[in-house]
Amino acid sequence: MLTNNLKGVKIPVASAILTAIYPREFCVIDYRAWRALRWLQKVLDSGQLTFDSYKAYCEYINFLDTYSTVQSYLWYLRGLRQICAEENIIPRVLEMALWKFDEVKGQK
Repeated sequence: MLTNNLKGVKIPVASAILTAIYPREFCVIDYRAWRALRWLQKVLDSGQLTFDSYKAYCEYINFLDTYSTVQSYLWYLRGLRQICAEENIIPRVLEMALWKFDEVKGQK
């Protein structure tokens, strides 16, 4: 079982620390990039959209508030690393692109 010995350091902050130390291996988990990756993988896997809009999806996923768990970060990192290996980019670059996708798409 993981324990939190540093008060205030949870998964998002820990991911930022890992990214600062190992920028080619890790990336920051941010709710925008996490939900964009979930959305895009769902669309690519099924070819279907289960929400009327990306904005409706964002409202639903925000309600669940599950992006900041260890399991979510491991899923997120695995997904990013797979795409990064295929595209020959580092996770941080993809994470920033997902963040921007969410920022633009979520406003519509």
